[in-house]
Amino acid sequence: MEKSKKRHYAIINAVIVGFFGGILLAKLQLVFYYFNISKVNYEKILALFYIDGQWIEKWYGALLFIFIMGGLSILVAFVYYIICRRVKGWLMGALFGLALWVIFGSLIPTLLYEIKWTSFYKSNTNVLQVCAFLLYGIFIGYSISYNEELRLYEEENS
Repeated sequence: MEKSKKRHYAIINAVIVGFFGGILLAKLQLVFYYFNISKVNYEKILALFYIDGQWIEKWYGALLFIFIMGGLSILVAFVYYIICRRVKGWLMGALFGLALWVIFGSLIPTLLYEIKWTSFYKSNTNVLQVCAFLLYGIFIGYSISYNEELRLYEEENS
C-alpha cells in the first residue's frame, strides 16, 4: 500500500512540474515577444490550434495561451515520466527539450500548416526557441528524475 501511495505522489508531482513548466515556458515566450527578441507570438501559436478572433489580442488571450501551454505541458511531463524518469542528471532533459523543439517548433508547423519557421524567422528567433525548449526540457527532466530518485531512496531506507 505504501509503494502505491508513493508512486501516486510521484505522478501528481510530475503533473505539477509539467503545469508550472508550461506556464514558465509560456511566460518566457510572452516576454521574448514583448521585448522584440522573438517573432513568435502567442496569437500565431493559438492559431495553430484554430483559436482565433479579435479577443485573442487582448490580455485574456495571453492568459488563455498561458493556461493552454500549462495543460499541454502536463501531457509532455507525463510522457517524460513514463519514458525517462529513471535517468539521472540534466542531459536527458536537455535532449528531451531539443526533441520537443524539433517536434513542436519545426516539424508540426511545417507538416500540418506549411509554415517554414526555420526560414521565415530570423536566426536569432530560432536560436532563442531552441534555448527556451532546452531550458524547459532540463526543468521537466531534472525535476521528475530527482523526484523519482528521492522516491526510490525513501523506499530503500524505509
